[in-house]
Amino acid sequence: MTRFALLGLGALLVAALGYAFWLVGGPGQARVDARDQQRLQNLETVIGHLRCTTPSVVLPENLSDIADTRYCDRSMWGFDRAVTDEELPMVYTRLSDTEFRLCQEFEDMDRLSSLLRLPEGLDPATGCYTGRLRP
Repeated sequence: MTRFALLGLGALLVAALGYAFWLVGGPGQARVDARDQQRLQNLETVIGHLRCTTPSVVLPENLSDIADTRYCDRSMWGFDRAVTDEELPMVYTRLSDTEFRLCQEFEDMDRLSSLLRLPEGLDPATGCYTGRLRP
């Protein structure tokens, strides 16, 4: 009788682990989640650098124009690291002196949007954020 109880307990444990991997997605999904979360953090970093309240500042033509400067009279700490994702780089478009679009491809946007609160203005369907220089 004890042998059957142990086998039953073992089967229950295997079923619980299988359900947990199905629910969470396993190690592969965890890596996708981590990469997407890092890309979202990078996108938010660049958005934070681009949104400037100094009246005389206009948006740069491209992101490399501000990488080595004190754009908006502030430190660009974290900017270089945020824009150098070799696998899925950001695409910056200057729409006007005060409006921009910043797009980032994500591996699993549906899952990312279920895990984290996305920045207001980020379109989950395209991965693009449209914003203004001065909020």
